[in-house]
Amino acid sequence: MKLVTAGAINELLIEIIKNNVRIPEQVLGDLWEGKTRGGDGQVFEIDLLADEPVTMSFMADRLRTPAPGMHGGEPGATGHVLLDGVPIDPRETVVAAPRSRLTLETPGGGGFALFAATGSR
Repeated sequence: MKLVTAGAINELLIEIIKNNVRIPEQVLGDLWEGKTRGGDGQVFEIDLLADEPVTMSFMADRLRTPAPGMHGGEPGATGHVLLDGVPIDPRETVVAAPRSRLTLETPGGGGFALFAATGSR
């Protein structure tokens, strides 16, 4: 098993196969009404193509508390780290099996509803 340290990370080659950004249709409609809910964040799916187990940990401590909304806007979504669809504690070191899928769901930003709060546009 190989252990990748912060100093060795620059030596790894990473291939980005696919990148998606999604904006729910409800958000686009709500923007004009001033009832903006918080954001969903981004989703990164990483397929571990190693032929042997991979040891990893994250410094992701701010996933559980959503960003607050402003002026009546709703909070953003919380973030999550999943390994093969199962939530893991991002602060703990984990060993992933070969060919596993790691999913990082980043927190979303807080919503903003100034128009709804003031009644003007």
